[in-house]
Amino acid sequence: MQLKPILWQWSLEGLAAIATLLSLLSLLAPWHWLLGLLEHPRPQYCLALLPVLLWATLTRRWWRWLWGLPLILNVLLIGPSYWLPIAIPVIPTANSFTLVHLNLARENPTPEKAIAFLEQTQADWLWLQEVTPEWLDRIRHDLPSYEVLIAEPRANSHGVALLQTYSPRQPLPSVQTEIRHFPEGSSRPMIVARLRWQQTPITFLGLHTTRPRNAQTAMFQQEEFAAVADWLAAQPNAIALGDFNATPWSLNFRRLLKTTGLVDSLVGWGWQNTWPASLPNGFSIPIDHCIHAPTLSVQDRRLGPTIGSDHLPLVVTLVFPSHN
Repeated sequence: MQLKPILWQWSLEGLAAIATLLSLLSLLAPWHWLLGLLEHPRPQYCLALLPVLLWATLTRRWWRWLWGLPLILNVLLIGPSYWLPIAIPVIPTANSFTLVHLNLARENPTPEKAIAFLEQTQADWLWLQEVTPEWLDRIRHDLPSYEVLIAEPRANSHGVALLQTYSPRQPLPSVQTEIRHFPEGSSRPMIVARLRWQQTPITFLGLHTTRPRNAQTAMFQQEEFAAVADWLAAQPNAIALGDFNATPWSLNFRRLLKTTGLVDSLVGWGWQNTWPASLPNGFSIPIDHCIHAPTLSVQDRRLGPTIGSDHLPLVVTLVFPSHN
């Protein structure tokens, strides 16, 4: 009769021990690329540690509350992204603009879902990634509400496109676009757009960094982040959005914010995990982001539905407070 409680205890404490070990190893991320991967699932470490703390309360074995120490560690690291204040969505005004970022997935089995979502977003600009030649043909044919400003389709996952609505809430300024590479010599194209919004210059960057699959790609991602950070720091009212392949509490992301002085749009908007889209929200992580100059504020930030990609769409509405 005592076997079942003992098995529960062993299971919960075993799960907590694994979460604790991974949490501690993740602190050594600068020394090995594999340890860097352990930085990302910190919300899941928290979820793994909570049951043993509940068990400690129910059994009144207070020494088990020591499992709260690794929980506090992870909460402190992820807290800035999820803590209060809780932002409240605001209806977009004539002075605000809405951006949509979507990783289309080059082998998307349900492209019609992605097209339907993009058509109904009523966004001012669409930033699309993993755009293949086939995807670009479909976009031009099936998205009559949007104009393709610039595109560089690729057969691999590096293709990009920027679209602008034909039906804005107010006349949109002319946009200057170009393809850049970070660092120079990289084969991965990234779109830069410049415009004047309410007489204020804005620089956009559609960012898609390398996924760290081994030591070489992890090192190259660090180089990408460093090059992007140096460039963004010199741009007026910069906004970068896209698939960063990094969570907000990862070392690369935190260095990016520190170097540029930009703000993570996720702060105050709670649990908005984007990848992988096939998993429940509690088991996924946020790697699709929008970071922006502190001169801007976020009116609304939300995720779109599953559209056949392994990423969820990101929808962000921004405004200059003085223009609100």
